[in-house]
This record gives sequence, C-alpha cells and structure tokens, in this order.
Amino acid sequence: MKLFRSAALFLCITLSAAFAPAAAAGSQPSQPVTQYAAELSQRTGLKYFKSENTQRYIDYKTIHPDYSWETVLTYVNIGLDTYFYTNPVVPADPGAVDVLVNKYHPLPPDFIPAHLETISAHYSSGTRQLTHAARVAFEKMCADAKKLGYSIYATSAYRSYSRQQSVYSSFLDPGDPSSAAAQELLAARPGYSEHQTGLAVDVIRANAALMNTAVYKWYAKNAHKYGFIIRYPYAKEPILGYTNEPWHLRYLGVRLATAVYNSGLTYDEYYAREIDVPAKGADALAVGVTSSSAVTAGGRTAQLATYDVLGATYYKLRDFAAVLNGTEMQFDIVWDDAARRIVLLYGEAYSGQAPPAAFEPGRAAPLTAVSAGFYTAGASFDMASYASGGSTYYTLGDILQMLGLTATDDGHGGLILSPAAA
Repeated sequence: MKLFRSAALFLCITLSAAFAPAAAAGSQPSQPVTQYAAELSQRTGLKYFKSENTQRYIDYKTIHPDYSWETVLTYVNIGLDTYFYTNPVVPADPGAVDVLVNKYHPLPPDFIPAHLETISAHYSSGTRQLTHAARVAFEKMCADAKKLGYSIYATSAYRSYSRQQSVYSSFLDPGDPSSAAAQELLAARPGYSEHQTGLAVDVIRANAALMNTAVYKWYAKNAHKYGFIIRYPYAKEPILGYTNEPWHLRYLGVRLATAVYNSGLTYDEYYAREIDVPAKGADALAVGVTSSSAVTAGGRTAQLATYDVLGATYYKLRDFAAVLNGTEMQFDIVWDDAARRIVLLYGEAYSGQAPPAAFEPGRAAPLTAVSAGFYTAGASFDMASYASGGSTYYTLGDILQMLGLTATDDGHGGLILSPAAA
C-alpha cells in the first residue's frame, strides 16, 4: 500500500502545480477537472498508470467523458491523445519478437532483421522471407491447415525500408487529392511497417471478403496457437490508424500471441497495459496483491511475492525454496553453466545464492515472457514465466508439479504446501 499512497501523493502534487496558474488568476479548476483529478487519484494502483501522463489523462477524459479510466489510461499511453506520427520513438530493440511498430514507433531506416529465411515454396506465392522462428511457425500452421483442407500461403512478408517506400507511394494518386487520406489508412509509411521486422506476413488475398471464407475463420481461431495474431482486426481503425486487414498476421511467439488473443485487445492496447508498464506498476503488482500469497509449509507461514498476469498468479521459485527450507521438502537451486540450465537439488538446504544474469533473460524489462530449462530428479522442465523488476515468476501449478507438492486452501485464502501423495 505504501507504493499506492506515494503515487497518489505524487498525483496531488502534480495537479496542484498544474492548477497553480489558474488559482493565481483568482479562478478555480472546473468542476469536471476537479472530479476527474479525484477519480484518477483512485487509479494510481493500475500497473499501467504513468505519473508523467497525469495531466494528459485528465485532458483526455475531459474530451471523452464516456470512456472508462482504464480506456483513458490505455489510449493516452498508446499516444492517441496526439496525432499519429507525433513525437515518434524508435524501439530500443527493433529485433525483439515483441517489438511494437505503429504510427508512434518507427524502425530505423537501416534496420534489417537477423536470420531471415525463405518461406517454403509450398506455402508462398513467390520468394518471401521471415525470421527463423516466424518462418518455422508459419510453415507449421500452413501444413496443419492443409491437412484440414485449408490453403494458407504468404503473399507478402519481409519488406525493406526502400521496398516499403515503393508500396506506400503506390497508394497515392497524384491526380486525386483525396487519395492521401486513403493512403494513410491502407499503407504504412516507410519505417512504420511491421513487414520490416520480418515478423509479419500477409496471406491469401488482400481484401475484406477474406473474412467470409472458411480458411480465415480457421486461422482467426487458431493462429495464436502457432504464435500469430491478426494485427489489424475489424473496427479498430481509431486505435491502429489502419483499416481492417484480416490477411495481416504478426508473429509474437505462442505465449504472447495467446495472451493477446485471450485478452481481446489489439496489440497496441495489450502492449500499453501489459508490457510497456512503468517500474512502479510492476513493483506494486509484485508485492502481494493477490489473495493467495500467504503460503504455509512445515508449520510456518510466509507472505510470498506474486505477479498477477491475465488472471494467473505467478510466484518466485526462490521464495518457495526459502519457505521450505528446514522441512522435508527443502531444496536448493544452482546454475549449471555448462548445460545452460537450472538444477534443483532435493533435500539440500537453500543457499540463497543469487543466480547469474543469464538465469533471467527478461530481467531488464518490466514485464517479459520468458522460459527457462530446469533439471531435477532425472526430469527436465520448461516452465512458463514472467520477468519483472529483476525477478522471474512461475505459475503455482508448474512449481508444484516440478517439486512434487500439493497445495490446499487453508480456509483463509492462503495455501498449505505438502508432499504429493505417492
């Protein structure tokens, strides 16, 4: 709660400064603005609340009073309170699989993704390229679709900056002044196209009638299982700046694509709410906001840090090692540098030794989907996880399965750990 109170205090200070000129002139803030400031102060605990955007949130709410505060925060964080292409920010890592490319985040003109590979001729009309992971996933999806009688093939994939310049220019008719507006809705400016990432692929045919086909309905429901999302869905032009493109698929990896699909949000909205979150929000979320953070083992109870992502609660494995220390369930965690994996040693006291940086590949990001290989008791595990604030969190189910434990409700919202029945 201390973090929330600090954020609320910062908000009050910010608003006081913002209103100072009006007060000095003998006037007072309007009633709606005062009301919105009070309402916003109750929402500083949202992990995607950014204190530096406080005045922008209130201004945007004043213009759009019917929007929920969640929508206001999301849209302002995207940049929708400004015109497209305003204050563009180049992504820090243009080659990241979760990179956001939109009308506020362009790629450098000289950026060329690594590991571009040609899509199999069986699933492509002409020579098309994707990065390795995207290419493998796309061909797998096409092959599985073919077994069901559906034909999916690439009609466009990686495009260089200069190639996108040609595509963008082709949508402008010098003899028709109105074509400039249509051009912005139908094509990305060079540098602002996802195709330059090597993670985007257009399929089958570029027209809205595609949505009426059986093949579209199949991949609309299944593409996320292969790591793809429909990047520009129907009726999202105000958020995305582009018309509906049912043919445009974007590779994010299975875990992230599934999370975006299940959220029902566009990637821009999901990114603003779940990925591009300030450190304050990540820290606040990581110190026990769930009702099941109390864990009892060996007769003692500890309050474990949790991270709530899309309704699932994630825990630190090292917290479990600490709370189980001294019990029959104790274990230690070591890093096998030669095998590049984490090894759990049952029956050994927890040493508490910090892992090397390589242990947590997402530690530099506030919210990053990661995975790590574990080895214990002759078995290997690949556990879904999230990295935040320098710590990695794993699902309770995965932890219990790996440790051979069961968790029962103590009747007060807490968990009691015990060895699983043989």
